[in-house]
Amino acid sequence: MTVLKELLFSLVYYSAVHKFILERKQEDMKHLLKGAAVAAVVLAALMVINVFCNMHDIHLDQTATGTISAVCAMLFYHGLIRNEK
Repeated sequence: MTVLKELLFSLVYYSAVHKFILERKQEDMKHLLKGAAVAAVVLAALMVINVFCNMHDIHLDQTATGTISAVCAMLFYHGLIRNEK
């Protein structure tokens, strides 16, 4: 009877681990990769804007530029996540 209980426990444990832990980790990794992609896109766009402004002798405020780029990245990320759900 003990072997049967252990087998049942291991099956329940394996299904619970697979359902709640592994699927959650995969979802978290997807969110992490999406966040990294958004950060890369925003930084690339910011570099292009800064190069253009420097070529035309326009000086950007660092505080405002950093704040606006962070807000744009958050909005872009939340837009990607909203489409997923």
